[in-house]
Amino acid sequence: MDTNTSTLSEVVDSRRIVDLPLNGRNAASLALITAGTVLGPPTGADEGNSKTFPVSQAVSANGSRQNQTSYRLDGASNNDIYTNTNQPFPFPDALQEFSVQTSNYSAKYGGNAGGVVNIVTRSGDNEFHGDLFEFNRNAVFNARYFFAPQRDQLKRNQFGGTVGGPLMIPRLYNGKNKTFFFAGYQGTRIRNTGNGVSANVPTSDVLNNGDFSLVSPGKTIIDPQTGQPFPQNRVPVTRFDPAALAVTKYLPAGAGSGQIFYSSPIAQSFNEVVSRVDHTITERDRMSARYFFDRFNNSPFLDRKNYLSASNFTKIDAHNGMINETHTFSPSFFNDFRLSVAQEVSNRGPAAGSINANDLGVKIYQPPGYKTIQDINVTGFFRIQQQNPATFTRDQYTLNDSIYLVKGKHSLAFGAEINRAWILIRNQFNLPGTWQFDPTVTNSSLASFMLGYLHQFVQGNGEQKDNRVNNFALFIQDDWRVTRKLTLNLGLRYDPFFPWKETKGRVAIFRPDAYATGIKSQVYVNAPAGLLFPGDPGIPENGLRSNLRNFGPRFGFAYNVTGDGKTSIRGGIGVFYDAQQNGIYNNRFVDLAPFSFQVNQTGTATAPLPGSFSNPYGGQVSPIPQPYPPPKNFIFLRPPSFQSTSSSYDSANGLQYQTPVSYAWNLTVERQIGADWLVRAAYVGSHASHLLETLQLSPKVFGTSRNYYPEYSDIGEAAQDINSSYNSLQLTAQKRLSQGFTVLANYTWSRSIDDLPFGQSITTVVSGSVSPIPWYLPGRHQFDRGPSEFDHGHRFVGSFVWDMPKLAGRPGALRHLAGGWQLTGLFSAQSGPPVTVQAGRDQSGTGTGQDRAVYVGGQDLYGPGACKGTTAICVDYLNPAAFILPAAGAYGNVGKGALRGPDLITMDAGLFKEIPLHKENVKFQFRAEFFNLFNRVNFYPPGASLDPSRNNEGIPNNQAAQVSATNFGSIKAAFDPRIGQLALKLIF
Repeated sequence: MDTNTSTLSEVVDSRRIVDLPLNGRNAASLALITAGTVLGPPTGADEGNSKTFPVSQAVSANGSRQNQTSYRLDGASNNDIYTNTNQPFPFPDALQEFSVQTSNYSAKYGGNAGGVVNIVTRSGDNEFHGDLFEFNRNAVFNARYFFAPQRDQLKRNQFGGTVGGPLMIPRLYNGKNKTFFFAGYQGTRIRNTGNGVSANVPTSDVLNNGDFSLVSPGKTIIDPQTGQPFPQNRVPVTRFDPAALAVTKYLPAGAGSGQIFYSSPIAQSFNEVVSRVDHTITERDRMSARYFFDRFNNSPFLDRKNYLSASNFTKIDAHNGMINETHTFSPSFFNDFRLSVAQEVSNRGPAAGSINANDLGVKIYQPPGYKTIQDINVTGFFRIQQQNPATFTRDQYTLNDSIYLVKGKHSLAFGAEINRAWILIRNQFNLPGTWQFDPTVTNSSLASFMLGYLHQFVQGNGEQKDNRVNNFALFIQDDWRVTRKLTLNLGLRYDPFFPWKETKGRVAIFRPDAYATGIKSQVYVNAPAGLLFPGDPGIPENGLRSNLRNFGPRFGFAYNVTGDGKTSIRGGIGVFYDAQQNGIYNNRFVDLAPFSFQVNQTGTATAPLPGSFSNPYGGQVSPIPQPYPPPKNFIFLRPPSFQSTSSSYDSANGLQYQTPVSYAWNLTVERQIGADWLVRAAYVGSHASHLLETLQLSPKVFGTSRNYYPEYSDIGEAAQDINSSYNSLQLTAQKRLSQGFTVLANYTWSRSIDDLPFGQSITTVVSGSVSPIPWYLPGRHQFDRGPSEFDHGHRFVGSFVWDMPKLAGRPGALRHLAGGWQLTGLFSAQSGPPVTVQAGRDQSGTGTGQDRAVYVGGQDLYGPGACKGTTAICVDYLNPAAFILPAAGAYGNVGKGALRGPDLITMDAGLFKEIPLHKENVKFQFRAEFFNLFNRVNFYPPGASLDPSRNNEGIPNNQAAQVSATNFGSIKAAFDPRIGQLALKLIF
């Protein structure tokens, strides 16, 4: 019962941490048992397991973005500064406490505008304690994945142990009552064939006869040379592109519609170590030191007969160390000092024996060393992707100091935090080339591919980045006990924003006013008008100016209504700045000319690309590779021969960054019922401004072959102009452990709305999609306004731990067999996510590829027909007859998130039995745990599919359904079926 603060929070003790059935034993997932939290789609926050540690959680708290949560380990930062998701946390047996604060927390916390997750590691005491354990998953415990022909072959072993107690060095030191240690290790080994992924590949009818009637049913194949239909949808095979034919040799054979299901074998390992020492220096001074290390390894896979299943090698090392010293000046005055170091290093690359574009006969430059196919995307049919060789290194050093003072009715806290961070990237990004094929010129993506007609071709000069940032924050907090019943929480936090410094000066700014007046750069004299660089007049060294006006006041109250601590009314409002900008934010700047020249060509129906798949440059001289550093007279190639791409910060406001800010409020009523129950009802809301959006400043102009700014094919501008709003009713019921039973249940009824374009990255400038309507036309933001991508109107999550009767006094056999069991459970249910229906082809002629579908009035949105023509496992969801392509020059009329995907309901459960071996000091524990116990099929939204780069962990990689795609409106992927695991533990 909280009668002192306005903070909405949840604390999970070590018993619940260890005993609840946590899938993968990932403690960070406990954040989702709190009211107001939900797991959102990655959209840039989770970059896949080649960059982001696979246990990261894209958690949204009360409408905040998925990367605005502050994660702390023992009070020290545990955020991956690359995207601001979490670094790994230690395994459950090594944890003491888990807490989540979701609204109106103390001014002590900030830098991120979302919730605060703090995990505390265990420490030793005067007795030696520990455990040994092994958790085992095997196919025999699992159900069959809905879209696969056989059961999931997952084999997972998690093993290790912990030990803690007084630090003893025989004959040298006795640490009882003074020095304590704790240490733990967990190893994880994963072997799996992966769940079935679907694709549509060329069939023998296509390859031998040019017959597209079955693979593109209902589509009329257009001859791009004449603009007329091919007779009987048969394309002369003599016109097939040689490189396309070469690709088909690396694809499995398809029959009928060409739909296939395949799996990507997984072989992964984790090794984590945690150690901690706590020492009492004097009665006034206590010190602790903790170090945590986790290593992830992903083994590559390559089947040259099915390149779709290829996977990459990855090694990621994560370190987190912390030293804490607490000095007590008096019983009412003490100081808390922390110094922490966090590092994460990711290395990745393709499997040995991989091919590159030259091996397919494509005439472009390929880098030496590793061979890879970065991306061949045949929209709606199949996609070949491999990662480029790359290293991503991020280091973070944080010092914070807080002083706590009780003075009369005032509990004061004030302090500072100083942070220094680096990010280094060495990446062959886009150097191998990417190819995209869509229906624009032929009415079938597969026909475009086989004929070699490209929709988009991209090749770059790699990505090298050297980022550095220094920042600080200050806070003061006063919890003022005005009367015996009323407490006020008054706080002020100062979170100034400082931009990342690219130490090599790889920053560019496009200024429309400079373009209009013909102003050109003095730094790179051949740059087109409007493109300026640090060193040019008016351009700051880092591209952005700091924002030093970020003062965030916080006010809250707590009223103890009855005076006995059993009823409280609490509420508050606060301002929270997202001042810790993630390090991936400015990646695209270092990718572009003159620092890393990018060829980025997009064709339209009226202006197809001059080259083909086999010869993307169409006889032109390739500008790749280019030397670095670029000379002052670097030549910027321009349309129509080559496409010129640029990234830019918003030049408005004198290039001063507008820090994302959230205004959060709540009003809460709590009541204790009896001795054990607590119930809570809360209204929680928030509004955020200045969130990131990428504007496409130079789209194609419909009916022409030119761009809005003719010298630029693509200008991505970082505009901090997105707004969001969140309102919710949150209900909680909690029973503390008594009579062997404890329960926590939370229900959230919420609505989150924003005007962020569908599918756009929340972390990176020029990543993901953009708004369908060009920026210079009215109605753009109205068309983008809709449910946030993580919006789920209803969400319920409940957990319990039940120590069943031990049957003391009953006959021995009955007592040992039926007594002393423990039952645990974690149940969650939530309504479906928003679904956006796209056209899947460039009808508007803007070249953005984000046009929406047109809804046909009078038709049911949901219904049969989507699976027509396929013999593979398929589920009807959207009614194909309800949607059509927009007319030429139109953008469609279906709003963002206008439809909803399937609901998700799952029950995880555990059954334990403890057997005493030596009184109560040594116990043997047997555990059986099942995830999705009742094997409910939880479908992905239509258009979504499994993403192997995210470890098949149940995160849809897309939530768009495209009208032009084969079997539009169908569902072809689902979350995991029932998965079981057994475990043995020796507890001492």
